[in-house]
Amino acid sequence: GTVVAAGPKAKFKIGSKVTGMIGAQTYTKDKSSAFFPYFKFPFMKLSDGLGLMGLTTGLTAYVGVHYVSRRPTRGETVVVTAAAGSVGSVASQLAKSTGARVIGVAGGAKKCKYLLEDLHLDGAIDYKRSDETFEQQLDLLCPNGIDFIYDNVGGAILDSLLNKINPKG
Repeated sequence: GTVVAAGPKAKFKIGSKVTGMIGAQTYTKDKSSAFFPYFKFPFMKLSDGLGLMGLTTGLTAYVGVHYVSRRPTRGETVVVTAAAGSVGSVASQLAKSTGARVIGVAGGAKKCKYLLEDLHLDGAIDYKRSDETFEQQLDLLCPNGIDFIYDNVGGAILDSLLNKINPKG
């Protein structure tokens, strides 16, 4: 957002670029403590912060794949949950760029088709499938275990993945 009005004690001056829980609206009125200075990467347009490099999509995926614990390496098996979602789809592609074998988890045949045909992942698990359990699909696609998990959902799905994680994974 851009500050269009500010009181005399405001943290930000008129014209300052800010970020925060502003919402998708034309104007918002809040205390300056609800906002943060907008951090712009030198190679990005300002509008890129709304999409791929936004805090809730691309930047989250990038940091999760490359900096949170360790980076996946060539030949390792990575499983990404909610892989057809905004963060998961970016995380899947970033993991794929490391040379890892990437398996995506999504709900529904259409989403799994997207993971395989559009994102070119190495496999897709449909947790909504009725003819095979999640664990059966996981065993088929990850016969040698999992080396890296990028989890967006938690719960029973994460529990199943952790049961197949390799040492030092």
